[in-house]
Amino acid sequence: MLMDEHSGQRRTLDNPDPVNWSVVILYDLANGEPLAFMHETHLSGFRVGATTGLGVAECARPDAEVLGLFGTGNQAFPNCRAICAVRPIKTVKVFSPNADHRHAFKERMAGENVEVVAVDDPRDVVRGAHIVCCATNAITPVLKGDWLEPGQMVVTIVNSDVIETRTEVDEETFARASDIVINDWEGVIANQQIELLHPIEKGLVKREHVHELRDIVAGKVTVRQSPDKILYYKNNTGLAIQFAACGAIIYRKLVAEGTNRTIPRDWFASQKYSIPPAG
Repeated sequence: MLMDEHSGQRRTLDNPDPVNWSVVILYDLANGEPLAFMHETHLSGFRVGATTGLGVAECARPDAEVLGLFGTGNQAFPNCRAICAVRPIKTVKVFSPNADHRHAFKERMAGENVEVVAVDDPRDVVRGAHIVCCATNAITPVLKGDWLEPGQMVVTIVNSDVIETRTEVDEETFARASDIVINDWEGVIANQQIELLHPIEKGLVKREHVHELRDIVAGKVTVRQSPDKILYYKNNTGLAIQFAACGAIIYRKLVAEGTNRTIPRDWFASQKYSIPPAG
C-alpha cells in the first residue's frame, strides 16, 4: 500500500508480482545514519508477537497453562511462542480450517517444549483455555463471544483500517469483556477501527473500560485477568517503536553472528552542507 498524494489516504497497489516490497529502515539516532534495511514481512511477525507477549505478561493470570490458538500462519507462530515465553503454557490447542495446516503447525512447534493439540472444531480451541489468541488473516470473526468462559483472556491481532474492515471476533466478545486493552487509541480513530468504535457507540463497551497498554506498563492503570471476568487485549495498531525495538535486536544479533550482508554506506550519503544565515 502507498499513501495517495492527493487524498492523504492509503491505497492498494495493482502489483502483478506475488511479492511484498515493504522495507524497514533502521537508523542510528546518534548521527542519522541508516544501519540496516530489513524485510517488513518477517519483522512484523516478531514485533506483533513481542507486543502480544508484553500484553500477556502484564495482564494474564500468572499460572496460565492452556493456550487456545486460532491460526497457523506467519503470525500464529511468533504470537504463540511469545505467549509461551511469558507464561508456563503446557498445552496449545490450535485450529485452522485447513487440517494440513494444523498438523504442519504442530510439527513446527515440536521443539518448543509444549504439547500441541490440533482440533477439528473451533469451539474446542476455547473450551478450558486460560488464554485464547486469534492470530489469523481473517476478515470476518473466527471467535464467537458466546463460546467464551468466565476468567479467560482473549488476544487478537487483526484490525480494520481505512481500506478494509476486518475483525477476528464478534460484537459479543466486546460486550462480554470487562476491560479492553489496546496499543494506541489514536490508531483506533486514525484507522477507523469500527469493530471497536461501533460497540462503543452502541453502548456495548464503555470508553472508560478501554485502556492503553503503555499506561499499564507505566503503572498508571492496573488491569489483570480475574476468575469471573473476561479480559480482551486487542493488539490493534502497528507503532514505530515496535519496528525500532525488534529491528535493533535483530540487527545486533546478525552483526554479532556475522551473518548480515553489507552494502556500501556511500550509496546513501550525500555531501554535508550548511544552511546559510537568514537575511
